[in-house]
Amino acid sequence: MIVLEPRTWDAAIIEQREVGEHTIAVYDYDRLILCMVRDGDSVADAEEWIHYNTLRALPYEGAGAPWVVRQIHFAECLDEDDEIVNVGSISYVRLR
Repeated sequence: MIVLEPRTWDAAIIEQREVGEHTIAVYDYDRLILCMVRDGDSVADAEEWIHYNTLRALPYEGAGAPWVVRQIHFAECLDEDDEIVNVGSISYVRLR
């Protein structure tokens, strides 16, 4: 299983999901931001870091790359090509 660094971000893993032959670490976006804020970053810096350095890099990790998801609060804001990920009773949209 591929995990994000630093390992303090493990607190943001909400599920390990079997996809084909890979075990995927599923991270909650808001928890990733919280992990970075706890490490001393501002919310704005944390969001920029996640978008620029993490989400943009995931496609290069291949089929076993971690997923970063965000909880859905307003279903009417979804696009028809958004991928919905259900973890327990909570629905998330996969960020790419």
